[in-house]
Amino acid sequence: MNEADSAMAGRKGKSNKKKPSTLANATKSGTSTNAGGVGGDAKAGLSSSTIPQDADLSSPSSTPPPLDDISPILFEATSSFSIKTLSCHLPFIGPIKLVRGGYDEVSAPDDGGNTDVETVVHGRGLVASRDLYPGECLFVTPAIFSTPVEDVWERFDGNGNGARLEQIADEVLVDKIRASAENIQDSSCMLLDAFLAQMSSDEVPSFPCDVSENGKELDSHQLEHQNSSFLEILTANPSVATKAKSHAMCSNYNIDRDTILSNIRRNAFGPDYHNYDKIALCWSSNKCNKNKFYNRLLGVYPLAAMINHSCSPNAVRVFSSFEGKEVMIVHANVIIPKGTEITWSYLPPSTDFFTRQKLLKDKYSFVCRCARCLKEKDATSSVFYQYWLENWNNREDGQATGEQIEKLEHLMSINCVPNEVQRYLRIGLAKSYMVYFNEVLAPTATMTCDSARNDVRRQVLKLSTQLHFSFLSCNNASTEHISILHLCYELVSVSHADAIKNQPEETTKTMSQVRFWTDQLKKAHMVRYGQLGQNLEVVRAILKHTRLILRNSDGWFLAENKFI
Repeated sequence: MNEADSAMAGRKGKSNKKKPSTLANATKSGTSTNAGGVGGDAKAGLSSSTIPQDADLSSPSSTPPPLDDISPILFEATSSFSIKTLSCHLPFIGPIKLVRGGYDEVSAPDDGGNTDVETVVHGRGLVASRDLYPGECLFVTPAIFSTPVEDVWERFDGNGNGARLEQIADEVLVDKIRASAENIQDSSCMLLDAFLAQMSSDEVPSFPCDVSENGKELDSHQLEHQNSSFLEILTANPSVATKAKSHAMCSNYNIDRDTILSNIRRNAFGPDYHNYDKIALCWSSNKCNKNKFYNRLLGVYPLAAMINHSCSPNAVRVFSSFEGKEVMIVHANVIIPKGTEITWSYLPPSTDFFTRQKLLKDKYSFVCRCARCLKEKDATSSVFYQYWLENWNNREDGQATGEQIEKLEHLMSINCVPNEVQRYLRIGLAKSYMVYFNEVLAPTATMTCDSARNDVRRQVLKLSTQLHFSFLSCNNASTEHISILHLCYELVSVSHADAIKNQPEETTKTMSQVRFWTDQLKKAHMVRYGQLGQNLEVVRAILKHTRLILRNSDGWFLAENKFI
């Protein structure tokens, strides 16, 4: 298990929209009650490569054609790998729009009483401007400011812990933004505009994108144009007209150091695979004597900072580097009906209910009341949760024995815990399951009894299959999910090899299992990384890359391309 998806900005949001009626047997986008959208049940995952033929994929005139191949970004460092050029210029903004808390001014209720509008509960948020499907690219944007890894490396000097490293990264980024503010030019003005635009209204003067101008209420077309202009500002890519309108504010507004630091700590995106503690440990050891092992530490992405939190999100992000800049790539990981808010989790998905609630309250100052949290809260009084709390929740090693895992599964079944709640609970305890898997699988390499070895593999496959379907319905295509899928594929591949050697009559069954898990792996990757141009060579390269990183303790250091 890894620590990806762990350093995010914090806001709350809500979505409540009906699903497209033409879609069936696909991962669903859901609703929330206070802190973001929550996914529901799912029979099977739906990748973008399996979109129904009758689905309307036409993009609004304000958005570019879909970006269906990001492999030129992911594999830029692979000189031996033949890839195409990127089909668009960055930043790429897909079928999304910005919405203010309460309702979308552009789609506000009309005189006829139409209430089919886009909403977010708190602050600002992004919503889908049309129906979206798993694997569709929402946006790709470079960081407007990022911490140079080499500068942090030099200041850290191999001495200190994760807290010191994080402090240094913050300081370096503040210095970079301050230097830009003190030397205003056209390029730095655009970057500062974007930085200011992500700040809350009590921190910065009124910014373009309001419901009125010069005292006159704007019509829907003007509001739509203003929305597009604000999205351009957030990506530091404004049109000439937008640039002229915002330049005066940029050149006359002095951003103090404390304001910059506060904004960074709420909205900047930190390490995406190893956390600061692991990076500090690496940099303090003989094993890692160069900063080349990390291509990014901390970046400011104002457009991404508009996305609100959900413990069961409908979007997934990937960081990479492209043309010398760090880049964030965001895809839908479930069906997102038009008008539904885009959400992701500010915490790793495999974080249990109690820890999630504490971290969100302590770091982001809100109590999450999404459907997942509410349903898990109802379950905390159950025998299942009490057993977990008593047996290993407070153990430092977080380990669980096979007997404890079996007891947990048994308690869920006999207490009639709803399937949806079971899936939420398993995801929150996924780290404990993975610890158990590693613990019981390690001795199989030296087992001489075939039946005993196969029993262990079957038991792990059974439980990991449960985790897979749990992740399909909540946090689909997260790194934890993909790690589980690689494990399942490895287990059935070994079983198939054994069947070929010892039980030829079982090979039809084992081959079917191999094909099933191969298909599940492919679908998850084509959700997380998009359609990849339907290029099988690229898909295989992605599968090989993620397996190297997620299934090897030193995989990150061995990988040529630094993304996950």
